[in-house]
Amino acid sequence: MKIGYIKQLEKAEDLLTERQIQYAKIIQKMIYIIKKFFLIPNIIELNDSIIIILPLFENERISENKMKRIVKKIRKRAYIKNVAVSNFLLKEPHFQRFINKNKMHILDGTWLWSYMILNLIKYVTSKKEKQIQKQEVAFLVKESTEINIQNIIETAKNVKLVNIITPYTEKFKMIEDYLYSTYGIIIHITNSKKALIRSNIIINIDFSGKELSKYSILEKAVILNKSRDIKIETKKFTGINCSTFKIKWNEQNIKELKEHNIYNCFNKNILYESAIFRKDSYKNIIQQIEIDNVEITRTYWYKWNNRR
Repeated sequence: MKIGYIKQLEKAEDLLTERQIQYAKIIQKMIYIIKKFFLIPNIIELNDSIIIILPLFENERISENKMKRIVKKIRKRAYIKNVAVSNFLLKEPHFQRFINKNKMHILDGTWLWSYMILNLIKYVTSKKEKQIQKQEVAFLVKESTEINIQNIIETAKNVKLVNIITPYTEKFKMIEDYLYSTYGIIIHITNSKKALIRSNIIINIDFSGKELSKYSILEKAVILNKSRDIKIETKKFTGINCSTFKIKWNEQNIKELKEHNIYNCFNKNILYESAIFRKDSYKNIIQQIEIDNVEITRTYWYKWNNRR
């Protein structure tokens, strides 16, 4: 699956093709001025990806109309559905809106998060110097997708108890039957507002902060959210509310991107996500993560409503 990498200019020469860089300096300057004026991005085709360098610098102000024109040019010249964008462009609301309007999907790290749930649980228990086998884990989930089901199964095989908190209990009955008949593992499926009171770790897949705050939560629980900036409005909660994490890996699958100065201005989680992003089975994606030696090095969280 071909991924587009969209970034801003770091130097004027970035807007020129390899052939144009060979021209005399005066011609290079003329080409740069033309491309900058007409908002023409530089597009570099690689084996499995496309690098798109926009005709703007990070500290440059750009109007909504100009951003709209740039995105249209991207869509016209690069036939891609999935894109990774630089840290600077992630903060540009006009850019993201026009990208979505043009039916391109921005990779934001949440796809990777879904395959890192067990790793996150292991990381959190290790940092708290607890044994994973003694942890009670709750999943806040509405959809019984393949990846949600597999995450629940794999977690249930590693922890003391899994609670599934959902308004659609019937959707998850087959997981309960499968785990008991295959492994002799008992899980609880409920929508009780008191169901979280004993869970040390809460995996929030698709509940909003408002929905989550309706439940009684263990005072010092760890909440791992798929969506970013989920605010817990329960005053009694003094635990950890985590939405993002940092990883490291062997980086073998982004060597070509590094050669084109992609590495430093992109979020590392998004870079790794883009390198393995594809339609594949849960088992195969997990195997790829293991092959790449992916390791969580840090989590970013809120505690007592303050960012840490």
